[in-house]
Amino acid sequence: QLEIPYTSLPKYMIDTITIDVDGMKAGNVITVGEIPELQSDKIELQVDPDNIVLRISEKQNNAVEAVEG
Repeated sequence: QLEIPYTSLPKYMIDTITIDVDGMKAGNVITVGEIPELQSDKIELQVDPDNIVLRISEKQNNAVEAVEG
């Protein structure tokens, strides 16, 4: 689980975002700014949109890593 800080009015708050990684290859990354739910003008990100939140790894036991920080 990863938390991405942002501000919005209560009616625009997001509880959970699910990212489909099917078909992504090792080495692919997803940044905060690439998450469609966070591209709304109703949300003000409190982090750099270029921050990586997900990196696909070749490790067999940990194929998808959430990147914190």
